[in-house]
Amino acid sequence: MPELLDLPDACLAIILQHLPTAHSLASAMATHSQIAAVGHSYPETWRPLAEQVAWCLRRRCDEGWGELCKRAHCGAARQRLVAIGGAQQIFIPSIDDAAVDVYEIGNEASDGAWQAANPLGRARDAPCAASDGRRVHVLGGWDGKADCALTCGESAEFDEHGIALCWEALPELPEPRCFAAAVCDEQERLWVVGGGDSLYRGARCLSAVDLLMGDGWSRAGTLLEPRCGLALAASARRSELVVCGGYSGDVAYLSSVESFDMMTGRQSRIPSMTHHRSGLGACFGPDGGLYVVGGSEDGSNALSACERLDPREGKWHRLEDMQIARGYLAASFSLDGRLYAAGGADSTGRPLDAFEIYEPRAGKWRHAPPLPSARANLALVLMA
Repeated sequence: MPELLDLPDACLAIILQHLPTAHSLASAMATHSQIAAVGHSYPETWRPLAEQVAWCLRRRCDEGWGELCKRAHCGAARQRLVAIGGAQQIFIPSIDDAAVDVYEIGNEASDGAWQAANPLGRARDAPCAASDGRRVHVLGGWDGKADCALTCGESAEFDEHGIALCWEALPELPEPRCFAAAVCDEQERLWVVGGGDSLYRGARCLSAVDLLMGDGWSRAGTLLEPRCGLALAASARRSELVVCGGYSGDVAYLSSVESFDMMTGRQSRIPSMTHHRSGLGACFGPDGGLYVVGGSEDGSNALSACERLDPREGKWHRLEDMQIARGYLAASFSLDGRLYAAGGADSTGRPLDAFEIYEPRAGKWRHAPPLPSARANLALVLMA
């Protein structure tokens, strides 16, 4: 230690950059005031560790590398998945379509557990949802009793126990939509993409990309194809949205994939998936790959097939199938690099309580504690 402290601060900062974990860096800073001063004075000290989590957590506009790293370290200890809305019985409206359940993510030694949270202010089948890390935003969906798509949305902050404190109204969407997709960017702005005016085949599908600006929505651009039942993946490393599959009207179920640049509004094609998929899950993984799971080829036939787009090759590679075939599920990665697939419906339309975890390093799916109730057309977001 004395020899290290004789080094110039700039050299000491370079040495600290090679520590393997945020915990080891924080521990080193706690041992001596000079090391602590270097850690605070040289933001680049934290950059290598922060970039390890940049695949999943967007660096906020006012956030330094150290703050991002600490947020990821704290978030990993209290990360939760929130399952929202959906249908417990297809074609039978239920008050349980307002259900919100929270999964406390476990560790490599043990799985987590589900608990019920305060329900939504209203029932929503096929809503979309996003989180900025502080709040969960829920938009649109289908009102089974009124037989119509919704324009309303709601938002809530969750406490340290995973309980939604109070659901508050969001500004109305420009048009009614269900089966849309949503995401929050690094400025904590809320985006909503696509959707349709009906749950059923023959729906009018939307190509709109809308951004919440203050008290209202602004049209930020359009997709190359209208889509509902799509999946949206957003890479924290890039300012683009990647839109996968969906239903485009008539009998058109899509395998196509496109990207939308949030800075310029430009769209571009990405290699198509090997399957047509509506009601699929899609996420970027820690390796930069785009993972897609499940879905339905034709609105009824459920898929167990999963695949990954390698960004360097521009090619899709097959992954191990899920243990249960299902469409109209929801999926999300956690900060520890595991992929979770929740709910969905089988080929008869029966909602499922299935919950599976994919371990990318092992290339294997395994069962996890099931959802508290079977549901399809749900949304799933990571809170961290």
